[in-house]
Amino acid sequence: MTKPKSEISLRERAKKDFPGAVLDEVIFHGGVELVLTVELGVLRSAAAMLVADPNWRLSSLENFSVHQKGRTLVFSYFIMSPAGEITACLKTKVPLPSDVREVDAPSLVKEWPMIATFEAEAGELFGIRFLNEKGESVYKAGGRLPEDWYGYPLRKAYVFPMEFLGISHVRTKES
Repeated sequence: MTKPKSEISLRERAKKDFPGAVLDEVIFHGGVELVLTVELGVLRSAAAMLVADPNWRLSSLENFSVHQKGRTLVFSYFIMSPAGEITACLKTKVPLPSDVREVDAPSLVKEWPMIATFEAEAGELFGIRFLNEKGESVYKAGGRLPEDWYGYPLRKAYVFPMEFLGISHVRTKES
């Protein structure tokens, strides 16, 4: 079975433009989906290439997810061409510090404007500061958690407070 020209083109381009990038095929909903994994430092340029490349034009963001694997946050951008004939996933990993500081990551709102809500939510709940090309934070904190909330509740090391605003959060074995 021969590979489609566009897949060969992406594999060659990824090797040339993004050293260390990995292009995999995974079975997803009965079909084959391409997964391009890149280093954090080239995430923005990889996304821009996937949107602009005439073989791909992956300009529609279907979903964005973040999950924690050990001391790393894994970002997954599920993208497709406007007509939906090509689907792919762009992935990168963001190392977490040993303390509760925020981590920095590039915002991809320029490439996929519809990601703004996803990034703002992930930023607040995981402690990610999404930065524009100038290194400035794209989103201000607040909106999902109360103003006086401390920490990032979706990180695995987060310990929920025993009480918040006078409401007990103690769980028993039965709950």
